[in-house]
Amino acid sequence: ALIGGDITSYLIILNTSRAVTTFASQGSVNLGAEAGVSVGPLGRSATGNVNAGGGGIAPAYSYAHSKGFFAGISLEGSVVGCRNDVNAKFYGRPVDVN
Repeated sequence: ALIGGDITSYLIILNTSRAVTTFASQGSVNLGAEAGVSVGPLGRSATGNVNAGGGGIAPAYSYAHSKGFFAGISLEGSVVGCRNDVNAKFYGRPVDVN
């Protein structure tokens, strides 16, 4: 159940070499759960995730600081990938993400 809206900054903790390799691979699938509350400038949330990608399967944890009005618990999924065209445009040349 979710209600409200917020702006969130995340700190992602990759606590093993395998987690870094999996997260930095060409693409990864992320499944997890989140619980959070945000009221005005004070907001916190915690998540636990499992990442699966070219480097295998590895856990990742994150901590978030939020602003806005929000309360909820959710199950989430996402796909993380590298956008080489956006990186090349930003840096002015092709960049290898590995």
